[in-house]
Amino acid sequence: MEQKTEHKWYILNVMAGQENKIADNIRSIAKTELSQHISEVLVPCKKVVKIKKGKKVLEDQKLFPGYIFVKADIKSDVYNVLAAIPKAMSFLGSKNKPEPVSEKKMAEILSMVSSDGNESSKSQIFEVGEVLNVIEGPFDSFSGVVEEFDNEKQRVKISILIFGRATQVDLDVSQVEKVS
Repeated sequence: MEQKTEHKWYILNVMAGQENKIADNIRSIAKTELSQHISEVLVPCKKVVKIKKGKKVLEDQKLFPGYIFVKADIKSDVYNVLAAIPKAMSFLGSKNKPEPVSEKKMAEILSMVSSDGNESSKSQIFEVGEVLNVIEGPFDSFSGVVEEFDNEKQRVKISILIFGRATQVDLDVSQVEKVS
């Protein structure tokens, strides 16, 4: 008689830049000995428009660099196998007791992941005081500080220094990117 298991979403902290490789590793583990314990592995990404060589291209951008979402029934054996994966640090939560992600939060994250390239910029949020680089338009290569952000209109007002004087510029969110 097979035991009913409850699968919840957990967050695994991994080395940044290794998310896809580790996610593939977890998927291959899930196909073998832990198939009934691990149901999904997700590296949340969204499509973003980037300017490369003067042309707009769609690229995947990780929403949570350094983190993988795993939908699983975390028992001690599953926890130990996943925590032992090279370059996987730990699950979010207290030691040896991973904290599941709430259903509401996962619904928000999954809706951000499922949105297409045009809609993805809607989830881009800039905060007042944040530094942005201008990547397109007459102020290309300037940096500025966010003064106002209008999520509905997808516009951001930033203050940039021109000839030593702060000037407020109104830009579309596709013309700026966060300083990394």
